[in-house]
Amino acid sequence: AFYLDGDPTPNPTLVLRRGEKVQLTLINQDRGMTHDFAVGSPDLATDSLRRAGTATSLVFEAPGQSGESEYVCTFHALMMKGVLKVE
Repeated sequence: AFYLDGDPTPNPTLVLRRGEKVQLTLINQDRGMTHDFAVGSPDLATDSLRRAGTATSLVFEAPGQSGESEYVCTFHALMMKGVLKVE
C-alpha cells in the first residue's frame, strides 16, 4: 500500500487545489519488490524503484478543473491504488 509520511492510512485520498504545483517523493521500503507511482496516464509517473531504500520524485501541476483520478503502482495496481482529488 501507499502511505503518507506520519499517516497510517493505506492508500489515502490525495487532495490538491486546482493548478497547485506538487512534488511527490516515493520511497521503496519493500525488499525485492519494484514500485512506481502513476496518475491518470503513464506520462505522469515516477521512475521504477527496484531496490529497498531507493527514492524518486515526481513534480507536476494539478489539473485546472476539479475532479478525481486514480493513482496506482503500475506493478501492483490491484492493491496499491487510491484517489487523487482536485478541489
